[in-house]
Amino acid sequence: MKQVRAMVSTAIIIFAALLYGIAHSQEQSVIDTYKNGNPHTSKYSSDKAAPEGFIIKKDTVYEQYEGGKTKRATLADNFKLPGDMVLKGGTEIELHEAGTLARAVLAVDWQIPNGPVIKAGEVEFYNDGRTKKAVVAKDFELMNGFIIKAGTTHELYYSRSLKKAVPAKDFTLPDGLIVKAGTEFEQYESGLVKRMTLAEDYQKSNGMIIKGNTELENFENQKIKRVTLVDDWKAPDGVLIKAGVEFKRDKAD
Repeated sequence: MKQVRAMVSTAIIIFAALLYGIAHSQEQSVIDTYKNGNPHTSKYSSDKAAPEGFIIKKDTVYEQYEGGKTKRATLADNFKLPGDMVLKGGTEIELHEAGTLARAVLAVDWQIPNGPVIKAGEVEFYNDGRTKKAVVAKDFELMNGFIIKAGTTHELYYSRSLKKAVPAKDFTLPDGLIVKAGTEFEQYESGLVKRMTLAEDYQKSNGMIIKGNTELENFENQKIKRVTLVDDWKAPDGVLIKAGVEFKRDKAD
């Protein structure tokens, strides 16, 4: 009799274990794995708490790094982070392997301490948590005289120098070129002009007159890549640039 009871108990335990295994396999459906067997992408049949604390939305692709940390996920609900940053539920986030945000959608505007107010919407971050690309909710003076226009995207290099932005008002560069308000300005990490729209005509020391309200693009060595002139101009190499016609050069000589 004792033997029968033991066999029944064993059978119940095995059956319970099987049920647990089935339930567990239904909860997480692995799409593919890494070579070490750890899940790479998967889906959950119900909302699931991620190791980082947010809730993964059911039936969405959840991507992990090889070590198990979250790489990409869709949030089931809004998720608040320190500093009053609120991530929007139902949107996708990406994390750096170190666990910091790489990309997210903000549910509400977010004030960066001693920085701009970031408009609700998509934001990109560097691995140390600093913003890489975002839309400003209010005009913000980034540097002396350069005011980023509200509602426009600005992008920064890792060194924190400006990469791209739209000025709220005309901005005069050190060499006298005036960036037109409301147009995208782009510079190299060195601070030299890459691309801009001129607010007015500009005469260079070599006699070339660049036409206002047209776009100027430079190579990193500051040789002109694309330009429109007011008058015909002959370059030192003999190339004639016609007035009013955009001139393009494929490479810096």
